Amino acid sequence: MTTNELPETVPIAALAELFGVTSRQARNLLEGAKVKSAARGHWPLATAIKAVLAQARENRETDALASARARVMNAKAKAQELALARQEREVIPLEDACEVMDEYTAVVREAMNSIAARVTRDIELRRKIEAEVRTAHETIVKKLRKCAAELRTGGTDQEDAA
Repeated sequence: MTTNELPETVPIAALAELFGVTSRQARNLLEGAKVKSAARGHWPLATAIKAVLAQARENRETDALASARARVMNAKAKAQELALARQEREVIPLEDACEVMDEYTAVVREAMNSIAARVTRDIELRRKIEAEVRTAHETIVKKLRKCAAELRTGGTDQEDAA
């Protein structure tokens, strides 16, 4: 069995070929890994490879930390955007929207309830008008409940789409 003896020191071009980079990039990698040249233009092979691999492992761990930091920054940015949108009234809380719909419904109901009395004194006709007004109230309430449910769930009813 023959063993291939590896040289102790190699030129930068050989290291660049091993790393798959240019000579300048190999030199930068070695400087970043704090590897000193053994002689002018020659570098200790084993030390260089170990140091560059160790630095790559450290950078990989740092990349995981950096991605976690980026996620935190993105979450903070999103929260700030939402706060700004609320402040500028581009977005309102769901409860505020529902409260406005409830107030509007109450005003409409109050106005509609007095229609029959204002239109006629005829009791029979008044009862017909009141029945129609009640039906209109029920329709409005059903639609508002449906809209509020859609707002809460973030979806729309599939029957409307069909």
